[in-house]
Amino acid sequence: MTPTKDNTPGDRPTKAQRREKRAARRRKRIVASIAILPSLLTLSNGLLGFAAIAVATRQEAAFSTALSNQAIAVWLLVGAMLCDMLDGRVARMTHVTSDFGGQLDSMCDIISFGVAPAMIMLRTSVITMHETLGVEKDMLFERAIWCCAATYVACAVVRLARFNVENEPDESAHMDFKGLPSPGAAAGLLSLILLFEHFRNKSDGGWMANSLLKADWFAGQWMLAAMAILLPVVAVLIGLLMVSRFPYVHLINQYIRGKKPVGYLVKMVLMVLAVVIMPLVALTIATQIFVFSAPVKAIIAKIRGATDEEEDDLQEIPSDPAS
Repeated sequence: MTPTKDNTPGDRPTKAQRREKRAARRRKRIVASIAILPSLLTLSNGLLGFAAIAVATRQEAAFSTALSNQAIAVWLLVGAMLCDMLDGRVARMTHVTSDFGGQLDSMCDIISFGVAPAMIMLRTSVITMHETLGVEKDMLFERAIWCCAATYVACAVVRLARFNVENEPDESAHMDFKGLPSPGAAAGLLSLILLFEHFRNKSDGGWMANSLLKADWFAGQWMLAAMAILLPVVAVLIGLLMVSRFPYVHLINQYIRGKKPVGYLVKMVLMVLAVVIMPLVALTIATQIFVFSAPVKAIIAKIRGATDEEEDDLQEIPSDPAS
């Protein structure tokens, strides 16, 4: 009896053909349903980032209120950070994590923690350069600031793309990060901008009002020009830290979740008191410590490692018998 066509071994699909068919089926998949609450939080993150860009780029002749456009944009991004913090946690708690949610989160993060902070930094520095140097003299500075902002955006995009590839849905895999996470990078840059706006504010009322500009020694506005130059430099450094491999801890998972020693509670109370007494200064110091802690630890560890190697080499040198 001759074998039928279906039973012929040569007609069976190979392993490579079966793999290709499975890949084709995956490409044809349609998102039939999504988790509503986490998706709403994620979209709110992106929309708040878009609102921050719109506010930061609108025309502003001079400060007449307690909050400038840039300060309002920063607070909108603070709301975006809260939404970003909640969406993934809500998805994991309700067991509705999905590839769609992860991709949507990264797309919104590019807006809120990539483009928006760079745009606010760009506008803040350029406006200050216009005020301190004059329109005719600051074109070179403006191009340099634009390049710094573009570098930050490019690093944020690469960071989020790499995170999508390496991300794992398991909660235990979210105890630390390789490279500075984009929300932490945005917090480091935005805290400096908010402190800068406080020094730059000329209004008489509101908690952001500042009378420093009325002092005689501040008439030259040298501090504003220096900070306007410092902001783009810090933006480039933070961008490079995003694409680095320095380990950064997940603050909530490491220090807040689960049971901790009593000393943790004391530290948290002291931090809250510092924020209440000096909110802008305390937040700026805290975010800068987090942003630059990983490279500083790596440098210290490298120096200690080199010192230990030198000590080991000295111990291994045999003593002179003739001495």
